[in-house]
Amino acid sequence: MIPIRTSWINEGEDGFYIFLMDCSYNLPSNIISNRRIAKINGLRDITYSIPSVYGQNVEHVLWVDNDTLYVAEIINGGLGNIRRIKRPIGYILNPPLTTEDGELRFLTFLEGLVKLVRIPFKGEVMVDDILKLRGLLDKYSIVFDMDSNPYLVYNLDRKIYYLKINIYDQANIDRRVDLLAEANNPVLNLHLSNAWRYDEDSYRISLNYVVQENNKLCSYLIDVDNGKHLSHAYTPLEDMKLKLIQVILDYDYNPYFLLQDSLGTLWFKSYDGELIKATGEDERCSGNVSYPVMLISSKYSRKYCIYLRYVKNESTFTYRKLKRLID
Repeated sequence: MIPIRTSWINEGEDGFYIFLMDCSYNLPSNIISNRRIAKINGLRDITYSIPSVYGQNVEHVLWVDNDTLYVAEIINGGLGNIRRIKRPIGYILNPPLTTEDGELRFLTFLEGLVKLVRIPFKGEVMVDDILKLRGLLDKYSIVFDMDSNPYLVYNLDRKIYYLKINIYDQANIDRRVDLLAEANNPVLNLHLSNAWRYDEDSYRISLNYVVQENNKLCSYLIDVDNGKHLSHAYTPLEDMKLKLIQVILDYDYNPYFLLQDSLGTLWFKSYDGELIKATGEDERCSGNVSYPVMLISSKYSRKYCIYLRYVKNESTFTYRKLKRLID
């Protein structure tokens, strides 16, 4: 089973270090490994590439420092070459992906342009302009298909668009943009997923998007390839002043919501349950609580649950079980 991966930075006596932490997919609080990767100059936004195939030899870690993109190659679990890219490519749209043969692929956004960046293992950087947008890129979500082609959904003026990119070789790229949905209210969240459907005997890329309508969070599921509406869920919310932080889906595509009030308290709401407090009385985000994220364990685990993980007092990863998904 593929572990849950997290990149984080630790401040040691002699500087800052990037770590990659792998946690059990059956029980996220169970740390499998925690590898120190590289020393950097200071606190930076770090992102890691997802592997095309679990257990492949090459992965990547990326960060930006003084307008330079640093790309660290992780080869068989250890640090390889660190490449420095000074050309302007924009900010990275997460997640990047490393193909089985070691090529790094990711999308960026710069001055209204969506770009595709490819960095072959021991090859030259390739940057292609993919799409010109007429506004700022606000909400977005990215997944890759089984051939490592990126899919991007994004929101402009309450309209949700879907960009599919087919990469055939170094010189041949095809792209297609479709309008998926039009919302009557501001879009709060977009979430693409690529999952195997046993009832269809194939992988299906689906979009779940969330809007607020009166006193409800409305979650809609769409098959992006044909635009078909698959399902919806209306979740009453008593206090509409709560800020939506994250939406996570279970294996049946049911939505669960992480919210924050004006005092920094975190709250959890399932599509079919009550609003419950997710943090303690003395915990505040962003005070002594930072980087909150919901995680879901494997549905084959005896502990098939939704968990909340956050860093407390800038020093400790803390886990709380929010909801058990099997009886």
